[in-house]
Amino acid sequence: MNILSYSINTLNKGLYDMSGVEVGQHFYWQIGGFQIHGQVLITSWVVITILLSSAAISVRNPQTIPTGGQNFFEYVLEFIRDVSNPNWRRISPLGSLYWNYVSIYFCF
Repeated sequence: MNILSYSINTLNKGLYDMSGVEVGQHFYWQIGGFQIHGQVLITSWVVITILLSSAAISVRNPQTIPTGGQNFFEYVLEFIRDVSNPNWRRISPLGSLYWNYVSIYFCF
């Protein structure tokens, strides 16, 4: 019983100490008169690169009946289409036309 209470106290102390950890130096860049957070920009570009490369690798041999990665990306795009398409049609009759261009932004 003593070991259990000691481990719980140690865990709580560790979590409390971790809450005071400072994040460190942030990098801000001036681009076109705007102040941009460097880590956010780099992280978003890394995520975009990972998504695009995995999509390119998954659908390099498109098939009529999708398998593997192609199946996953088709599922994601169909989900986005099914969620957003009724709203686009309600806003404007041109919504269905623009959906192909706007839906890709949901991936990022």
